[in-house]
Amino acid sequence: NDYREKYGKSDISAIDIAVSSDTSKNVFLNGFNQKQFEYIAPLIKETTEILYLFKCHKINDLSLLSTFKNLRCVHIYWNNSLENLWDMKDNSALMALSFVYVTKLSNVEALANSHIEYINLDSSDNSGKKKKLDADKSVFEKMKTLKHLFLTI
Repeated sequence: NDYREKYGKSDISAIDIAVSSDTSKNVFLNGFNQKQFEYIAPLIKETTEILYLFKCHKINDLSLLSTFKNLRCVHIYWNNSLENLWDMKDNSALMALSFVYVTKLSNVEALANSHIEYINLDSSDNSGKKKKLDADKSVFEKMKTLKHLFLTI
């Protein structure tokens, strides 16, 4: 079965074949909206270790990531909708976050209860204009496991 042929159809359920394998550890989602993300998240939550959301600028709620028990790293490139992080206390394997061109993020309090060691947070927009991170940065001082913090604000 060549599932690639089915991707051109408008029915997102065609993706079921691609993610039905239990070996999907590195997942790259390109251009997904919130509804598509909510559809695929339950299908990949057991195996995903590294999640890359590339140009998924219509995803504004990542709360489903709290159910990803094996998640180690999340990369987000270009999202101008996300304002809040998700509850990370059950993501015990999560060690790294990299957000580039995440322009509306304003609530990072969930980091205080995380196990994250490495954070790269670039809140500039994709034109290169710097945007001030409008969030309480004292949360980084509360992070017991944080080893590396890189902020471009």
